Amino acid sequence: MLNQKIIKVFHKLKKSKKKNINYQLFFLKKIKKDSITKYAYNFQSGSYISHWKKNKRLYDNFNKEIKEIIIQNFSKIKTILDCGCGELTNTKYLIDNFKKTKVYGFDFSLNRLLIGLKFFKINNKKLNFTCSSLLDFPYKSNSFDLSITMHAIEPNKNKELKILSELVRVSTKGLLLIEPDFLLANKLQKKRMKKFGYITQIEKKLNELKLNYRKIPLKNVLNKKNKSSAYVVILKKKNSKVNLADPITKENFNTNNKDSIYLKKFGLLYPIINTVPILKKEMAIHFPKQSYLNKNLLK
Repeated sequence: MLNQKIIKVFHKLKKSKKKNINYQLFFLKKIKKDSITKYAYNFQSGSYISHWKKNKRLYDNFNKEIKEIIIQNFSKIKTILDCGCGELTNTKYLIDNFKKTKVYGFDFSLNRLLIGLKFFKINNKKLNFTCSSLLDFPYKSNSFDLSITMHAIEPNKNKELKILSELVRVSTKGLLLIEPDFLLANKLQKKRMKKFGYITQIEKKLNELKLNYRKIPLKNVLNKKNKSSAYVVILKKKNSKVNLADPITKENFNTNNKDSIYLKKFGLLYPIINTVPILKKEMAIHFPKQSYLNKNLLK
C-alpha cells in the first residue's frame, strides 16, 4: 500500500537525473519486495511502446514465431486471453493476425493499459481488457480456449503455482507460456534472474501440477540478455462463454455502466476508469444497500 514515505521516495526518484529509476527501486529498503514490481512497472509506463516503435522488426519476428507455435499446437481457437498484456505491444499482433479469434487481456498496471489502448486505438467498450491481478483472474472457469503469458510470470517468484492454477482454471484447450528459461540461460542471465528474484523453476512447477507440456526454445527474443522458451501446455476441457467475474467470489457481475461494475449478491462495487474495469480484490467497495445508490449507477 502507498504511504507518505513511499510517495516521497517516488517523487525524489522521478526528479533524479539517473535514468534507470526502476533499477533503483529494487534496492530501496523502504519498499517491500512484493510491491517493488508493481511500482517499477508503473514508472515504466510508455517505455514498452517506445521500444516497440524503435524495434518493429524485432517484435514482428518474435510474434511471428509465437503465431506459428499457436497454429501448430492448437486448433480452432476462438478466444485468447493475454495475461499481463502491458501496453499491448504483443496483444495488438494477436488481434491483427487472428481475425476469427476474440482477444482479451488484463494487466495489473492501469497506466500501461490505458497508454496501450490509446496508442493502438483499441475500443474497450465491451470491457475485453481489465486491470487485474495474476493471482486472481476476474473470469469464470473455462472461459477461454487459450491463455498466454509473455514474461508475465517472470517477476513472480514463489507465486508460480498460484498463477499457473489460475491459468488452468480459466482455460480449456491449453496455455502458451513465454517465459525466461533458467536451464538454458548462460551465467550472466542466471545471475541477473537471481539478482532480481525472477522465476527459475517453472518446469518444476508445471510438473508439480502434473500438467502435460513441452518446451520449445525460442529463436527470436525481445531481449538478448533474457533467453526464453515457449512452454506449451495441453488441456482438454469443455469451453463455456467468456464472463467477467468478481475476483473474490468468482460470481458473475450483474450490471455495469461507464463508471462502475456491480455484484448484487454480495454488494460489491468496482470502479471503471476510461472503459477499463479495476477488478482487484483491494479495489472492491462493499455497497450492500442498493437503495442508497444513484439510479444511474446501476443502469
